[in-house]
Amino acid sequence: MEELFGGKVPTPKTLGNYLRRFEKEHIDALKKFLTTMGYTLRAHTRKVHPHKGEELPYFKIDGTAHEQTGRKMEGESWLSTKEAANYLCTTPNALRILVCRKRLKAYKISNKLRFLKADLRLLLIKKEE
Repeated sequence: MEELFGGKVPTPKTLGNYLRRFEKEHIDALKKFLTTMGYTLRAHTRKVHPHKGEELPYFKIDGTAHEQTGRKMEGESWLSTKEAANYLCTTPNALRILVCRKRLKAYKISNKLRFLKADLRLLLIKKEE
């Protein structure tokens, strides 16, 4: 992903403007990338969260075009310690250890730790490398 965007992952509004300029070859390359990413995510999810029952898990991606603004834009949402731990499939205590070891940035808001979703995503990317 970083290679595709020159080391910077754009916000969705910027990404939408970027994608509207795509030619057919760009769209084909993006489809190939997204297909590979989908299979990778599915394989990872099966390892981390094995499903129960006969039905296989699937991903539903919303393709609706819409403008996004404010703090809820991709990468800008704040998570509590518990929410961040769930997002990373770990415990709140393990999350605090990552903060103490300076492997993850945390923000203190009203005497409570808060995490940016974008920071958690970066940690996941570094972990997979």
